[in-house]
Amino acid sequence: MRSTADVRELVARFFSRWVLAALALDGALSVVDGLYGQSRVLTTAYLVAPLVVALVEHGERTALVAVVSTLLAIASGIWDHYLFSGTHLYRVAVVAGSGALAVTACVLRTRAMDAKTRMELLGELAGIADGRDIGQSLRRLADLLVPVVADLCEIVIVEDGELRRCASRVAGAPPGLEQRLLDRPAGAELLSLVSGESDAELVDLDRGGELMAYPAEGEHDALRMRCGIYAPVRAADRLLAILVLAVGPSGRRYGEVDL
Repeated sequence: MRSTADVRELVARFFSRWVLAALALDGALSVVDGLYGQSRVLTTAYLVAPLVVALVEHGERTALVAVVSTLLAIASGIWDHYLFSGTHLYRVAVVAGSGALAVTACVLRTRAMDAKTRMELLGELAGIADGRDIGQSLRRLADLLVPVVADLCEIVIVEDGELRRCASRVAGAPPGLEQRLLDRPAGAELLSLVSGESDAELVDLDRGGELMAYPAEGEHDALRMRCGIYAPVRAADRLLAILVLAVGPSGRRYGEVDL
């Protein structure tokens, strides 16, 4: 049985204000179409919602809107009294094809953005390896990773065996939350997570773990992390920093493939 947090995460994964607006548009079209039963031209109007959502959302959400739009286009044949006629099937095909085009365009746009982000990340990592302002490069790295790769990113600098938090970024963080996370002490247990031979460690965070001690009232949802990745940042076999990535509120999960 799903918990309230699980349901919240599932809703967050598929629904946003853009998706809700698109579904509201589809609903309004279907109501008008149903009230004026011969307005067959509205059947093709269902293609608008997925095309708009594809401009601002990822593939899963666009696909959800595309499926709903196609189903409503099919249903419109009932109240427009031309179900499965040649004209109806043609218009349904137009809506379905537009939805497929929207999803494809969304996927390609996402891949292009990911490629751009990877290039920017490589640039920042090159700056770290070259010994330029490491702290500033690490903070820019955290800015790039949230929210594209993670819902939370923390970077801890290792200096002469001492740990110091350099950056703390949280997607949709309320004012002051990131600073409170940044000011908390960095425990030596972080070193044990990156001391092995593996390049990174996948960790179950149990809905936020120790992070949940720091948010104020009303801020907890931003830190309900489910799993995280702890990765060492090394140069010339020297441990420079520890990179912590975590996901949860967005509905994403990390797996072995992400390591």
